[in-house]
Amino acid sequence: MKKYWQTLGTIAKYAALLYFLAVICYKFSCSLIPVKYGALSDNRMPARFPERLSLNFPAEFDAYYQDNFPNRKKMVKRYNKTRKKRFGINEYIITGKDDWMFFNSVKSEIKSDQLADFLGTNLYTPEHLEELMNILMADIRKFEELGAKVLVTFPPNKMRIYPEYMPDMYQKRQAAFTRTDQLAEALKARGVVTVDYNDMFREEKKKHRLFLRTDTHWTTYGGYLAYRRLFAELQKMGFLQGQKPLEITKLEKHDRSCGDNFKTEGVFVPCSEWDYTMEYDRPLTHSCEARGKRPDINLGADDILCVTPDKKQKLLVIRDSFFDNIYPVLSEHFGQTVLLWRTLMDYPDMAKVIRREKPDIVILEYQERFSFYVADTIFQEE
Repeated sequence: MKKYWQTLGTIAKYAALLYFLAVICYKFSCSLIPVKYGALSDNRMPARFPERLSLNFPAEFDAYYQDNFPNRKKMVKRYNKTRKKRFGINEYIITGKDDWMFFNSVKSEIKSDQLADFLGTNLYTPEHLEELMNILMADIRKFEELGAKVLVTFPPNKMRIYPEYMPDMYQKRQAAFTRTDQLAEALKARGVVTVDYNDMFREEKKKHRLFLRTDTHWTTYGGYLAYRRLFAELQKMGFLQGQKPLEITKLEKHDRSCGDNFKTEGVFVPCSEWDYTMEYDRPLTHSCEARGKRPDINLGADDILCVTPDKKQKLLVIRDSFFDNIYPVLSEHFGQTVLLWRTLMDYPDMAKVIRREKPDIVILEYQERFSFYVADTIFQEE
């Protein structure tokens, strides 16, 4: 019996030695293949070869090989090109009819899945929806306690407005009710003023293009329509009394660079894009400046201040990039507009901001793919 265990121990030692030599040889052979350690297409660094043998070695080695196998970038592009050709999709982009492009998911936001939004496969459970409402309503009540009314708005995903350009395999599966609809419905039931643009956009798209073909964002005209919708709702709330919205007197197309969808790795469509330029029935009088990060207030993000000399009411907007085509015209109607970028904020001094800026109205903007941000508590404990 003793001899048996000695033999088994010897075999184990040789096996461990052979495994170690195999690892060394593999690492040496890989060193002969030039591996470029740079950012991958999904905005992260590739995994490196494990530094030492451990229980985690198999998982670490697997991650290393997946990120660094020879010709990885070319093979990923070829894979995406094949999926685009056969199914109209790659890992992040859906290429639809007439080369219209839609986000499939957002690289930096694993919670964001626009296809799931479109298909209605990610609805909130009643318990989760109630939890989100408790968080958001607590923030809304705090804004109101500090003297500001609140309006919540949900700009739609592009595929929601233009399903006819989606691949056939998805087009007829568009959900009639989405999780953003769940949020809007729950907020309205609690008396919160809530604005969406879906019905208006579906009608207006017959006349003008409202979203860019190669970009996730709406056109300048789409942003203008959103401004008109917000203007009307703000007047219903008692704001902007005696004012009239800006009217377009001239609308022209112009060529522009291709958008964020086109810039995603593995997309293979012709690059051409256009947008609108507009002139209004009166000159704009407001001015805007980027104030940067404030040394006296910890917001975690830059802010923008717009001032209109002859107006008195104050607006504060917590927003994302979809408000870029709204605030240049909406700011014209407020004496002061403060714009805070949602996705870069950590909100530690929000109450201090509200007390200093004293807004009459706060707009909380949640673009549909970022609607999960309602789970973020805006006001932290003071």
